[in-house]
Amino acid sequence: AKNDIFTSALTLYLSNSVVSYFFTYKRSILIADQKEYKSSMNTFKYTLLQTILQIVVLYFFKAYSLYLIVATICTLISNLSISALVNREYPYLKENTKLRLSRVDIKQIRSNIIGMVGSRIGSIVVRSTDNLLLSAFMGLAIVGIYSNYLLIVTSVSTILSKLMSSVTASIGNLIAEKDATKSLFIYKTHFYINLVMTTITAACLLVALNPFVHAWAGKNYVLTSSTVIVIVLNYFIDQLRQSSIVFVSAYGLFVPNGKKSVIEALVNFILSLTLLTVFHLGIKGVLIGTILTNLLVNSWFEPLIIFQKGFAIKGKFKTFYLKTYFGNLFLMGTLIAVLAWLVFWIDTYLNWPALAIAIINVVLIALFLIVIIIGFYHRQENFIYIKNTLLKKIHK
Repeated sequence: AKNDIFTSALTLYLSNSVVSYFFTYKRSILIADQKEYKSSMNTFKYTLLQTILQIVVLYFFKAYSLYLIVATICTLISNLSISALVNREYPYLKENTKLRLSRVDIKQIRSNIIGMVGSRIGSIVVRSTDNLLLSAFMGLAIVGIYSNYLLIVTSVSTILSKLMSSVTASIGNLIAEKDATKSLFIYKTHFYINLVMTTITAACLLVALNPFVHAWAGKNYVLTSSTVIVIVLNYFIDQLRQSSIVFVSAYGLFVPNGKKSVIEALVNFILSLTLLTVFHLGIKGVLIGTILTNLLVNSWFEPLIIFQKGFAIKGKFKTFYLKTYFGNLFLMGTLIAVLAWLVFWIDTYLNWPALAIAIINVVLIALFLIVIIIGFYHRQENFIYIKNTLLKKIHK
C-alpha cells in the first residue's frame, strides 16, 4: 500500500514537470520581443492561485495527491493562457507553418542546445555538490542549519539574478547592430550596476544573517561569524558572474561555455572534497572550494570568450580582468569588511532584540555604502551614463 501511495505521488509530481513543457516554448517569443514581464505576470498570477488552492486543499482535505493535482492543473492553465496570449499578439506565427529550417540552422541550434544543457548540468552539479558533501561527511543536522542560511542567500541571489538577466533581449538587439565598441561599453556598464547591487546585498547579508537567523530559528541554529563570512563571500564572487552570464546568453556562446561547465563541476568537486576531508574545514571548506572554482575557472573564462568570440576586440581583456574585475572586487570587498566591522562595533552598544539589530544593521550599512560608492564612482564614465539614462527615464 505504501509503495502504491509513493508511486502515485511520484507520478503526479512528474506529471506536473511534464505539463510545464506544454506550450512553454511560446514564452520564448515574449522574451525575445522584450516582453518577458507579461510571462512573469502570468507566472505570478497562476503561482499565487496555485498556492491559495493548495492551502485550501491541505486545510480541508489533508490530501497530498490533491495538492499535486492542483499544481499540475494550474501549470497547464498557465501555459494555455500564455499560448493564447502569444497567438493573439503574434498572429503571423500561424502563417507559413510549412516552412522548414535549413540544415545549417538546425545544426547550429542543436549545438547551442547541447552547450546550454551542458552549462545547466554543470551549474546544477556545482550547486548540488555542497549539500551532498556536507550530508555525506558531516550529517543532515549540519545541512539543516546551513539550509536556513542558504534559503535566505538563494532568495536574494534569485531576485538579483532575475533583475540582471531581464535585459538579455535588449542586449541581443544591441549585439545585432554589430558595434563592438558600444557592446563593450554596455558590458562594462552592466558589470558596474551588478557590482553595486551585489556589494550592497552582500554587505546587508553579512551584517544581518546571524541576527535574523537568531530571531527566526533560535540561538542554537546560528553559525560562527567566520562561516557566515565565507557564505557571503561565496555569494559575492558568484553573483559578480551575472554580467558575463547575460552576455554569454545574448551572444549565444553556449558551446564553449558548456564545455567549461564540465571542467567547473570536476574542479569544484575535487577542491570541496579535499578541503572538507583532508583539511577538515567543514562548511567553510566546501564553500571555499566553490569560491576557488569561480576564481580559477569562471572569473576569467566567461569574460574571455565574450571578448574573443563576442566583441572580437583584442588587447582589452587583460585590462578588464585585472583592473575592472579584480580591482573593483578588492575595493568593494575591503569596503564591506571595514563597514561591517563598524556596524558590529555599533551593535555592542545596542541592547535590542535580534530582529531589530538585523534591520538596523541593514539600514546602516546600506546607507554607508550608497554614500561611499557615489563618492568613488560619480565621475566614472559608465556611472555618468547610468545617471543620465535614469534622469531621462524620470523626466519622461
